[in-house]
Amino acid sequence: MRCLPASICLLITERCNARCFHCDIRKSCGQENSPSTDQWKAVLDTARWLGPVEVVVSGGEAFVSPN
Repeated sequence: MRCLPASICLLITERCNARCFHCDIRKSCGQENSPSTDQWKAVLDTARWLGPVEVVVSGGEAFVSPN
């Protein structure tokens, strides 16, 4: 019997220009080595073998990402 995850979480970026009281992700606002759009597509394509799974897209502010 295989044990497969019920969900996966993709942290798109750690960059954020907001100053939310409850969040401290902005403390790491520097250069980040985040995957490109094509690399994210490859990750999702590879993850298809998981079958039906919940995909959570999270991270900082996606609109400050250059990708």
